[in-house]
Order: sequence, then structure tokens, then C-alpha cells
Amino acid sequence: MIYVTGGKGRLGSELVRLGCIPIECDVRYVESVQESLSVTTPKDILIHCAAYTNVDEAETKDGQELALKVNIRGTDHVRYFHKGRMVLISTDYVFSGKRGPYKENSKVDSPVNAYGWTKWGSETVFSTPFHEGDTIVRTTGLYGGPSGKHDFTKLVIDSLRDGKELQITKSLIGNQTYVPHLAEALVVLAILAKPPRILNLGSKDIISRYEFALMIASIFDLDKELLRPVVGVDGWVAKRPTKGGLRTGLAEKLGLPIYTVKEGLEHYAQHHVW
Repeated sequence: MIYVTGGKGRLGSELVRLGCIPIECDVRYVESVQESLSVTTPKDILIHCAAYTNVDEAETKDGQELALKVNIRGTDHVRYFHKGRMVLISTDYVFSGKRGPYKENSKVDSPVNAYGWTKWGSETVFSTPFHEGDTIVRTTGLYGGPSGKHDFTKLVIDSLRDGKELQITKSLIGNQTYVPHLAEALVVLAILAKPPRILNLGSKDIISRYEFALMIASIFDLDKELLRPVVGVDGWVAKRPTKGGLRTGLAEKLGLPIYTVKEGLEHYAQHHVW
């Protein structure tokens, strides 16, 4: 059996759609996790998607406290009570964004925001001690999926359809990862006989946000002249790792499905009602 925490989130709900079994619990609380994970056995695989992911709110006192409880303490609770293999969903935000794109063996070098620090903390408690068969999956730039959450892709589509100009930064470099493609790869990873300890999963391409917006406009036949490239980003509280992204060569060697950004956007256009 493949179980999943965070089954109502963007990635978790897609994994549930693919047949994974949701674990309903509040990972902050030991009793909730212990009771919910009593249904799993050492032969079961658990994909741990439950996380606090509001990057800007994590810079506030309350947001940072919640991120610590969910991302670090919650991961510790889940790893303790599940006795089988686990897959932890992490992020390229554990890196500074100065030397990307990163490989699996790249050294973590001072995250630039509180969210990144808490995800690094979750990786640490997850792998201390290391359990044979466990994998840390780093991913980034998620969009799409069945949860209906607003994301960058939808922002670009909605703005261009309304004829609005949109300023898009050229400064953020990374993978733009379509959630159904990520979920597909995770299911394949979960049944590998000898999974790696760390694995990068994301789109094959590493591009800027502005380049991604141009691709969105092209796929959806929208006016790309309304897109204005800029260096900074207004309205963000937390710093972002600018030269980020993840190399996915190892995943491809292992036979996991890795798609291009264009393939992700084409699937997104074909399978969503606009």
C-alpha cells in the first residue's frame, strides 16, 4: 500500500487521485499522528506531503512558529510512528540559490528564508537516523493539480485573458513542475527496489519565470506582449533563491518519468476547464 499525508493539498490530492490512501491527521500532535498511522504496516510506503508552504507568512512570528511545528516537529512525528519506507517531499529552497541548479549531492548552503530553513530542518529530522529505503525528494515550482489552488500559471492565464499587463521577474531561475507529472514520478519511485537517499524531481527544463510566462502565453494563444520583464518582484516579503533549480539526470537514469515544461503546459491546457 502507498499512503500519503497532506492528502487535501495540491500534490497530496493528485496522489490520492492516482490511488494512494490518505492519512487524515494533524501532524503537529503526537496523538493524532500515532492514531492515524496505526493502520500502516512496515510493508507500506508513506509519502509525506503534509507541510506548511506559505513562504511569505513564514517570515512572521506566527507563521514561522507554525512552519516549525508542521515542517520539523510534524515530520519527526510521522517518521517515528511509521515503521515502513517513507518519501519526504522537500524543496530547492533548502539552498541559497547562489550556485544552482543543484544536484542530489550538492551541499545545502544557508537557505535565504524561514520556510527554507524549516524544510532543511525537516530533512534533518527525517534522516536522523537514516532508515533504509527512505528518500528525500526535492522539487520546486509546482503548478496544476486537482486541488484548484491559485498558482503562477493561473495568474498569467487570467491576467492575459483579461488584457492586463503583467510584470514578470527574469531573476528567478528554476524548474516549473506540473503536479500530475510529479505525482506520476513519485508513484514510480515508491515501488523502486533500491531508491536513492535523495532524489530531485521536477521538469526537465530550468528556466526563468519570465520565460515560463512566455511559454504559457504561447500554449494558451494569449498576448505575450502584455508580459513585461523586470528584475525584482513587488509584494514579496521573503527572499527567494534566485539561481535555483534542480538537475533531474539521476531520476531519468532510474527510469522515472521526467517531462519538459512544454509537455506539462500542454497537458495542463488539455485537462483543465477554462
